[in-house]
Amino acid sequence: MTLRLLGLGLAAMLVPLGSTMIAVALPAIGTEFQRSASELTQWLVVSYLLVNIAALGPAGKLGDRWGYANALRLGQSLFGVGCLLPIVWPSFGTLVASRVLMALGGALMVPTVMALFRTAVPPERLARVFGYFGAMMTFAAAVGPSLGGMLVQRFGWGAIFLVNLPPLLASVYFSLGMQAASSQDNTGRARGPTLFSDRSFAAGCAIVALLNLGMYTLLFELPYLLQAFNKAGPERAGQLMSVFMVSMMAGSALGGRASELIGARAACASGSLLSAAGFASITLLSPGAGAMPLSVALVLAGVGLGFANGPAHGAALATIGRATSGTASGLLATSRYAGGIVGITLLSMLLEAPGAAQSLAHHDRVVLVLAAFVLGAALVSWMGFAKPR
Repeated sequence: MTLRLLGLGLAAMLVPLGSTMIAVALPAIGTEFQRSASELTQWLVVSYLLVNIAALGPAGKLGDRWGYANALRLGQSLFGVGCLLPIVWPSFGTLVASRVLMALGGALMVPTVMALFRTAVPPERLARVFGYFGAMMTFAAAVGPSLGGMLVQRFGWGAIFLVNLPPLLASVYFSLGMQAASSQDNTGRARGPTLFSDRSFAAGCAIVALLNLGMYTLLFELPYLLQAFNKAGPERAGQLMSVFMVSMMAGSALGGRASELIGARAACASGSLLSAAGFASITLLSPGAGAMPLSVALVLAGVGLGFANGPAHGAALATIGRATSGTASGLLATSRYAGGIVGITLLSMLLEAPGAAQSLAHHDRVVLVLAAFVLGAALVSWMGFAKPR
């Protein structure tokens, strides 16, 4: 069972890996195909994200109706073809088609993997499994740029597509038994809108959205904050972002286990409160405080976000019937992306004012707004999840 769960996790990890790894390959791709930075960003980055987000809900419902085995295999196939296409037929057009196929494949794999966790794992262990799942997804997103940079420098931009194939094939191999066992349990009684009448599911979606709003916005805010804080450059920003991401991974692994002991309600609330405290403590630091106090604040924020994430996913899906697991997982994944999009949009609005990007006081206000959103996740946790008996 452990190897099968690992195989499912490997399939899902390829999606955040694909979204971040390509960033470092854009200059090389632009040079080869004579494309501008804006064209590369729109066609290879934004298109991937938009297609993935738009397809998550329908992909989850397809898994409910068609069977998770079939949906997972289709997603793996589309992702694999997308990885091979620009190698076999290198052109800018096929690169765009490749990214679309990878996004569609990813949209099928992530909710299907989450649904398979729901159907294969006992409800009392869901939080632990989703904690590990969150740590794997965070790791994939964090390692993407560094892995991509190494591959592009040594082997060229095509390597960032080929490198996906070994873990993809491993995911197929390790998940074969689970696919066959689960495909018979889904006969298509999914009705997406009724899912939000379930209090725990609605609360879980709201918490996931709020937590990811805080996470994504802080990641994009951090370089501006450091520039205003102590004139730090991209290298220092990258180091502190790594501290934040590694802390999230640790929190994700711990939060799932803690949920089994104290319940999802207390785990989500305590993690959100810890994260909000980390966000707020950033605003208390003076420009001369140095990197260590800021690192401590980021560790608190990261551990808290990760700690709450696994229990929120587990509690949201624990009360959902197996026949609607795919639809529910798709909506939950959409909530995660929606929170990030709202947060990044909010950040761009807050930084539009003249001189805002250079003002430390303005950045402090932005971070306090993020702390308020994360604090809202604690409130939703306490009110939305049932008290353990």
